[in-house]
Amino acid sequence: MKVILEPQVKILKEDQSKLNLLIENITPALANSLRRTVLAEVPVMAIDDIVILENSSVLYDEILAHRIGLVPLVNDYDEIRAALEEDPLALREKEVAFVLDVVAEDEEKTVYSSDLKPKALEEEVKVSKVIRPASGKIPLVKLARGQRIVLEAYAHYGLGKQHAKWQPVSVAAFKYLPVISIDREKCILCGQCVEECPRKVFEMKEEGVSVSNPYVCSLCMSCVKICPTAAIKVRGREDAFIFKIESIGVLPPRDAFILSILVLKYKVRNFKKILERVVVGQETAS
Repeated sequence: MKVILEPQVKILKEDQSKLNLLIENITPALANSLRRTVLAEVPVMAIDDIVILENSSVLYDEILAHRIGLVPLVNDYDEIRAALEEDPLALREKEVAFVLDVVAEDEEKTVYSSDLKPKALEEEVKVSKVIRPASGKIPLVKLARGQRIVLEAYAHYGLGKQHAKWQPVSVAAFKYLPVISIDREKCILCGQCVEECPRKVFEMKEEGVSVSNPYVCSLCMSCVKICPTAAIKVRGREDAFIFKIESIGVLPPRDAFILSILVLKYKVRNFKKILERVVVGQETAS
């Protein structure tokens, strides 16, 4: 009987926009589920409804609306997490409004994403301080002298599988954990593997060739092919994976990954409820 080990997670590298993880004791199927979920199933807010009141710029209304819709918005992690733990369908009712009113009076003027200002939908409704453009330096259109744009933009929750603007990350990929072994008896210290490796995984030391950074290995097998004595063996562990996640500012990569796990947990809970109803229904019928 095969023993199922508890998954182990190790953070290899993390900053505001990138996250590298090592996850051990999981199957390729689960690894791919996490990758697909963080790309396509995590609900995030993006602008998908625009009312243009005035547009005398060179851009057609449709092109301008498309550009604004692709502006990434900073999302409220706490709101999304709370919904996933209780009822994700509640996010359908959420809405954040923005207004944009820019005129080029005396000279040319570039309209940026920072010109999108939050607007309360109703009187006495607090304006969200979280939902805002991830970057205020995204150019939308250039206005000539005397031109003006006035519009209202409404953001709603959606999924990446519906449209790319609802993707919380730009990159979600994984690879097998490289396992590199060197047969010291066969190695002749020629150094060809050190020169050939595109990722500089190997390092020549006094005691011989050593593996300095196995995590960056791309499993290209260049070292195996170039070694004249077949002293190097490289394989990928099928129960350990290195994840790479890159954010575009919608959510920190760690938060996006955590939310993807909550999405999978919600799907499992929902499936369990449906299965229980089916089983109970069959027992009642019999």
